[in-house]
Parts: sequence; C-alpha cells; structure tokens
Amino acid sequence: MKLDDDTRNTLEGLEHVEDAPLTATHGRSASLLQYLMAAGYVENSGPGRMRISDVGRRALADHRGH
Repeated sequence: MKLDDDTRNTLEGLEHVEDAPLTATHGRSASLLQYLMAAGYVENSGPGRMRISDVGRRALADHRGH
C-alpha cells in the first residue's frame, strides 16, 4: 500500500509521540484529518488530541515495504 505524501508525513509525525494536539498538525487540511480518522489511521485521544492507531502503524509499515 502506498500512502500519499500528506498522509505519510502526518502519520510519521505521530509515530513517535504518545499523542498530539490537533494544532500540531498545522498545515494539514480538515479533509485530510477527516480522512485519517475515517480510515482508522488516527484515533481520538481526548478533546482536541489524536494519536496514531494500530491501523495507522500497519499502513506505515506496509508503505515502507516491511
């Protein structure tokens, strides 16, 4: 599976942190954030916060060819 650059960059930014405020994804469109949630790549981790999900980690691994 190949991820588009915006999706990959956002997931990689979340990969090594427990969670992040939505404001940390500045420059990301609302439609991208909605897509990430709908695809299950990220999940809600509290008001205004998100984290990468297991599905997102697997998508990154698949993208990298692991």
